[in-house]
Amino acid sequence: MNLPHAGRTFRWLIGRWDHGTRVRPELKHMKKMPSEEYRLNPETDLVPVCPNCHAMLHTSEPPLSVDELKAQLRSP
Repeated sequence: MNLPHAGRTFRWLIGRWDHGTRVRPELKHMKKMPSEEYRLNPETDLVPVCPNCHAMLHTSEPPLSVDELKAQLRSP
């Protein structure tokens, strides 16, 4: 599984956690939080992100998309 925001793999992130850095993936909802009318599809509606990136995604309302955050991180 890739971490699309960081260009890393899920295995890489877990490896960092296993070696004492305490980084563990969080899941970013790609759509608004599910309601009774909507059924969450984990394969298409969730993206694993590191805690720092997850926090940065929620610095605006509505939250940034992963692609928007990637563009901001690449900007000088």
